[in-house]
Amino acid sequence: MSVRKFLCDTMCQDLGKWLRIAGYDTVIIETPLEDQKILQMAKNQNRLLLTRDRQFLQLDPEKKIVIFLQGESLNEWTRQLKEEKQVDWLYKPFSRCLECNTVLEKTKEPGDLPEKIKENVKEFWTCPTCQQIFWLGSHVERMRATLKNWQNELIIGLGGDLMIGRLVNTWLENHPPSSIWGDLSSVLSRMDLNIVNLETTLTNSQKIRPKVFNFKSHPKNVAVLKDGHIDAVNIANNHILDFSEEGLLETIQTLDAAKIAYVGAGKDISQAQAPVILERNGITIGLLGCSDNEPYWKAEQNRPGINFIEIGNIEPLRDSILQLRKQVDLVLLSIHWGPNMQRRPKPAFRAFAHDLIDLGVDILHGHSAHVFQGIEIYHQKLILYDTGDLVDDYTVDPLLRNDLSFYFVIKAAKDKLLSLEIVPTIISEYQVNLFHQEESLNEMEKLCKELGTHPIRKKDRLFFSL
Repeated sequence: MSVRKFLCDTMCQDLGKWLRIAGYDTVIIETPLEDQKILQMAKNQNRLLLTRDRQFLQLDPEKKIVIFLQGESLNEWTRQLKEEKQVDWLYKPFSRCLECNTVLEKTKEPGDLPEKIKENVKEFWTCPTCQQIFWLGSHVERMRATLKNWQNELIIGLGGDLMIGRLVNTWLENHPPSSIWGDLSSVLSRMDLNIVNLETTLTNSQKIRPKVFNFKSHPKNVAVLKDGHIDAVNIANNHILDFSEEGLLETIQTLDAAKIAYVGAGKDISQAQAPVILERNGITIGLLGCSDNEPYWKAEQNRPGINFIEIGNIEPLRDSILQLRKQVDLVLLSIHWGPNMQRRPKPAFRAFAHDLIDLGVDILHGHSAHVFQGIEIYHQKLILYDTGDLVDDYTVDPLLRNDLSFYFVIKAAKDKLLSLEIVPTIISEYQVNLFHQEESLNEMEKLCKELGTHPIRKKDRLFFSL
């Protein structure tokens, strides 16, 4: 395939430089022109036009000239371009300076280059502006370094309550573990890291605690987590001791054997409060788990239990967060909190969430209400007050629709969060699937607006820029 050159508008100067590093000749349009003139320029010069202006989609509906950039950042644009069939991503000669975009001039062989380069390279160019010397292939290492930096990006998937006990456990006796995930599996498989709240024990214990609801799933159903690409789970919740300490300890043993990380509960208080540190793509993320449910289940020095906290009292979490903050790039706190079937967080919960972010948490992963709540962006950090239910066997409330929720996809760099995408889901017959109607999107937009957050709707998903 022949090289296609790119025409970039002023919004895409960083992208234009990236393309030059990739070996393409680009032109940055410095002066505003009418859309028709820009399109004609692209045609005359045999260039592809990169744009975020929707008007060009009408001018070139077949997209023969136009590549419409869907993303909100350089990372998203380059990812999209890698997938474009029109784009040839081989290393190619270029005609402009990588630094200043000045047209290069052919020059004689420089005298101060390494002998190895002189032996293998016959043509050289120089930049009249910054005097840099280039030769065919000299940009390759720069492109690789830029790609490496671009690839230092972490995609984290967060889900709410995964309850695979009771009727789901029975259903799994005749269905493969992977069937739980329906067509959400395509989303889960592309995450670098998936984290959920495990709302059940994985145990054979018969030591049932006197409660209204007790959940347990056969230990073999840890395969559900493996097939769902789940890397870590929070187990600080109001069901992890449903079958006594024996049930908790067997759950931990089962997760350990499956190499699935867990936070929020353990054989003693030290283990219950301990973080898990995971690394993906050169980025480290530290996980902590806690719950304000079941105060009598609080772990102690010589007693298994959960990392119990009280809303409003940040002191039990202070040292854990501050110490973890020094060790990792990102801190995620998974918290099982608040009453059931509440669509909005109470003021005390919002204040507590703000305090946690101020202390050093980057992502607050809330769950417990069985319905999703609004999302708040606070100091460029994410507060997911409640991520709803992921899989369960619960009766569906016709008004609150606890069968509807989202899967929460976070993109992060080493030093900051980049974006959040939320993917609508629905639970039906013990399986989670993608949901393609507007009901949950409309509700989430309304809840976010109340929290001062304004997502962008694109087709059947919501996007939040950070």
